[in-house]
Amino acid sequence: MPNFLVIGHITRDILLSGGFAQGGTATYAAITAARLGAHAAILTRAASDFPLTPDLDGIAVERLPATATTTFENRYHNGHRRQTVHSVAPIIRVADVPAPWRQTPIVLLGPVAQEVDPGLTAAFPDSLVGVVPQGWMRRWDAHGHVSRQPWANAAAVLTGARALILSDEDLGHDPAALAHYQRLC
Repeated sequence: MPNFLVIGHITRDILLSGGFAQGGTATYAAITAARLGAHAAILTRAASDFPLTPDLDGIAVERLPATATTTFENRYHNGHRRQTVHSVAPIIRVADVPAPWRQTPIVLLGPVAQEVDPGLTAAFPDSLVGVVPQGWMRRWDAHGHVSRQPWANAAAVLTGARALILSDEDLGHDPAALAHYQRLC
């Protein structure tokens, strides 16, 4: 039974040097928690042929079916990331959470591409729920070019959350946006 659950897509991040790396909030948060002694778990969607990194050994991974793995390409120009999404696995819904995992003491919702149902916040009434909302604050055009967008479901999500983790870049370096989310939290 995990004591730390991350919900979000494990991603395939295309490397400019060729090949790919495994990424996403779910990957990094679960690895960090496990290294700090937690019994970590990940609920994700990814294609069955996507290889998981050995860094996830010892972490329970519930991989829901998907025909594609969420795939990003990151390019850096003058210290700023330009991101392109090439594919997105389907959304993760409340019904996808294994029943025993609904009692996990700490749950982190970590969408990277709008793939976490905002209703998941309410699915863990006895848990400390944290949110890394960057995936709800992104949109992409027909060519996959990612840009920032307002977080439409912030009020509903933060009603059930007890921790919010975001960066200045997520906020567009806007102090008013930070103040707004602080009020909601």
